[in-house]
Amino acid sequence: MADAVGGIGRSYRDAFEKLGYEFIEINLPDKETSIKQLNALPKMDVAFAFSFMAMGTDILVDAPGGGKGDIWEVLHIPFFSLYGDSPAYFFDRHVVRNPGYVGLYGFPEHYEFRKRLPKINGLIDTYSPTAIDVVPPSMIDFKKKAEGQIILLKNGNDPEKLIKIWSEQLSKKIGSALLEIASELRAHINDKATTQIDDLVTRYFKDRGIDINALTKMRLFFVAMLDDYLRRYKSTAMVEALLDCPVLLNGYNWDHVDFTGKRMTYIPGGHYTASTTMIREALAMIDMSPNTGLAPHDRPLRAFGAYTLCLTNEQEFFARELPHTEEFFYSFNKESIQACVAKVFDNRNRALEVGAAVAETFMQKFPPERFAQKLIDIAPFARFDQLPGVPDGTPNFFAWPPTKL
Repeated sequence: MADAVGGIGRSYRDAFEKLGYEFIEINLPDKETSIKQLNALPKMDVAFAFSFMAMGTDILVDAPGGGKGDIWEVLHIPFFSLYGDSPAYFFDRHVVRNPGYVGLYGFPEHYEFRKRLPKINGLIDTYSPTAIDVVPPSMIDFKKKAEGQIILLKNGNDPEKLIKIWSEQLSKKIGSALLEIASELRAHINDKATTQIDDLVTRYFKDRGIDINALTKMRLFFVAMLDDYLRRYKSTAMVEALLDCPVLLNGYNWDHVDFTGKRMTYIPGGHYTASTTMIREALAMIDMSPNTGLAPHDRPLRAFGAYTLCLTNEQEFFARELPHTEEFFYSFNKESIQACVAKVFDNRNRALEVGAAVAETFMQKFPPERFAQKLIDIAPFARFDQLPGVPDGTPNFFAWPPTKL
């Protein structure tokens, strides 16, 4: 939606090129061009391929032994899949099929949850956060920025609509369990307990004498439903708290909120390229973590790249790594959210100073090359594990490769 993954993926180009690599984008909807690019791969020295959510891992080509095979397996090219969401939503896309595939998670919470689940036949890990769409400060008009808006780039959804589905479409037992855990999530909305919903789900059933660890499908269903519900609840509460503030909201699925007569400006829809300009010109932007706390969401990362102050909910990562958190943290209650925004409007110049200082600190600690280098470092090991036969010069006193793995 809005070319978000395309825009974020392209933003990594500079990091890889600085390390001496050619960066090639294969845009699969452009069928004619992408086919030419894919056909050229066997003649190229490809370090690895990467995408988001395993996109591009079902491209079939003729295999040497006959039949069809996945292109990356046939060509022995390591494939990295980057994940920014919980494995609960599209688990099939989180399956690591063989050692030639690598799953890298932006949030440690999602990585920890994935380790609890089956079908890990290759390497999984986390990747380093990096600022997105970075521009030098010299390219930013800070005078214009000081007169800019506070923006919220966020898609929404109705939490009550989801509760209605649980009540009307699911069995009474399942629906009641979801409602009870959802109530606990609301009660602990500002606690770290909400960042690993699987813990709450398994504990809920354990307290009732039921061990559901082996019920993987049910756990995935519960975590997905509850994660989605909490995001809907938090985003709706945040927007409702800001309705009487001069904030610009841009996104999809806000039909459940009435903006009539309110100071908030709502612009439906959105596109990645247009929002990049909005972020660079904004006085500040507002973020809401996706039920995580150990790594930043892409909204703060885009704000850092534009030296824009990002207001966000209290999270361990920011408290540990960045300065001035007292000036951009809020809690999920109306008074705290409104006070956080009011502070920016009351002192626009200070907001610019804090935004620039936080961005500089982040980019010093987490340079783009750190993200790129990790993928480069992992790739040879993923490639080695998928190579057929015995490397030249290998001693013959042990059996390698194993035939039953």
